[in-house]
Amino acid sequence: MFIESVDVYGNKDCIGYRKEKGINGEYLFKTYSEVKDDALIIGEAIDRLKLAPIVNEYQNIEMRMISIYGKNSYEWLVTDIGCNIRGITTVPIYDTLGAEAMKFILD
Repeated sequence: MFIESVDVYGNKDCIGYRKEKGINGEYLFKTYSEVKDDALIIGEAIDRLKLAPIVNEYQNIEMRMISIYGKNSYEWLVTDIGCNIRGITTVPIYDTLGAEAMKFILD
């Protein structure tokens, strides 16, 4: 769906983020095409570094998964898009979950 959006809205603003942290920070925007380019680079890096190997632990379904730990940010979203493009399932890990829940999810 994202790639189809790039085809339609390529040069239009897609994601805005603050240049500097804080309430009064200036917003910068990336176009759909720029976001796609960043996502493709991240997805390729994940594959080249073999960070999302194929697992076959549930009903003989082959999957590739990677966890993303971090606050909401441009980088978080672009990593998620890059993984989706490559067929990698993302598992978000939130800092509010606590150590026990994080261990359970990662196991």
